[in-house]
Amino acid sequence: MKHTKLQAWALLVLIGTLIAMGMVVGTGGGPSGSHADDRPLRVGYALEAPYAYLDGRGRVGGESPEVLRALLRRMGGPEPQWVHQEFSTLIHELEIGRIDVIAAGLFITAERSQRVAFTRPTVAVRTGLLVAAGNPRKLSRLQDLAGQDRLRLAVIEGAVEARQAQASGVSSRQLLRVPDAQTGIAAVRTGRAAAMALSAPSLRWMLGQGDGRGLEVLDLADDPATAGIGYPAFAWRLDDPRRERFDRQLAAFVGSSEHLEIELRHGMSTADVELARRWKPGSQAGAPADRRLVHVAGAGS
Repeated sequence: MKHTKLQAWALLVLIGTLIAMGMVVGTGGGPSGSHADDRPLRVGYALEAPYAYLDGRGRVGGESPEVLRALLRRMGGPEPQWVHQEFSTLIHELEIGRIDVIAAGLFITAERSQRVAFTRPTVAVRTGLLVAAGNPRKLSRLQDLAGQDRLRLAVIEGAVEARQAQASGVSSRQLLRVPDAQTGIAAVRTGRAAAMALSAPSLRWMLGQGDGRGLEVLDLADDPATAGIGYPAFAWRLDDPRRERFDRQLAAFVGSSEHLEIELRHGMSTADVELARRWKPGSQAGAPADRRLVHVAGAGS
């Protein structure tokens, strides 16, 4: 009798376990789970200001996370679950289902579009030139430095701006290769370099965070050497039906007063937002396939 009772108890435990497992599977973490829209989004980000960073309280901030938060508020969604990743692993983590969406200023490219479903861009990113206030050298393009051996251009080691400069006729000996943006800014401030080339939003952001007196940022949008414009956007899995609804909300949000406030606060301009509003599929053709145009100290994108 005792043995029969133990068997019955074991059977009940087994049935309870199977039911619990079924509940877990039914509400699973994938986008097709029956309650997937009720749980917080798992949002992957990589640290690269001004696109994503941690503020003084350790809260995830930046252009991309703050635009995403604003959209989720409009859609009635909760605060997302933030998942920090190295930039190079974000798409892989999205593909295998560990995150639901990427909010890290990821640029739209034809190559990436084969692996992820991009939304429309939130802004456009162009190369900038940091110069002394008043632009005493009257620089407007990288070509203006070509042939002037006494003028040096600060570039971050390994960044795309060095190649852009050399393609514009700036000699290798004119390049002042620096390990980070702060060193380049100091070089312009002290006169060691006539200018520094970097993404315009990154330059504006860094000057806004520190002492920007005596310096200014020029956009090089009309410079043939820097004609490629980067379009950062949110990335979803190719088969995730939520992207379409999210993108519709984003279409109504881009260019709004709330959106402009976020972009201006992170070093973007109204012209950058207007470029994003005029974006059409295929506009990413000028962007590099394997990396962004943005190179900030410590960034590996």
